[in-house]
Amino acid sequence: MKVRNFEKSFYSGSVVESARFFQAKLAREVGGFEEGLVFFEESTLPYKILRNGYDVFSRVKPPIFHHEENFSLLTWLRKKFYYGKTVHLYRHKYSAYSVAQTSVWFRSALFMKNWRRFLGRPKLAFGVAFLKSLEYFATILGAVYSKLKL
Repeated sequence: MKVRNFEKSFYSGSVVESARFFQAKLAREVGGFEEGLVFFEESTLPYKILRNGYDVFSRVKPPIFHHEENFSLLTWLRKKFYYGKTVHLYRHKYSAYSVAQTSVWFRSALFMKNWRRFLGRPKLAFGVAFLKSLEYFATILGAVYSKLKL
């Protein structure tokens, strides 16, 4: 999906983008992924590795392709709602790190750092803003739902 690809192109090298490949020995050494956590679970391992003094921001040259050809907005928002159910656990355990990753202001700054490129594609920029608004709303609903146990 063009909007998602455009959005992701602004995250390169930031804490929003989670590293994907590590040596198994290193992953075991830091305790692996966080069990029982759904929200941003892919960022827990890089965070633990970073905390142990290793670089997690280096990139490989070949791009990583995400297969989102069959993107469904409703399915995507259900997924964000589901993730939102554990946002409080993530924010509690990874407080400062999670703020940078989930903050509307931090993400907006990533787009505005390259504002000419962002605003130079007005339809995609609008699509990103609209999609992110819906994502945040669905995540917040999931968080509220988990607290109220409706």
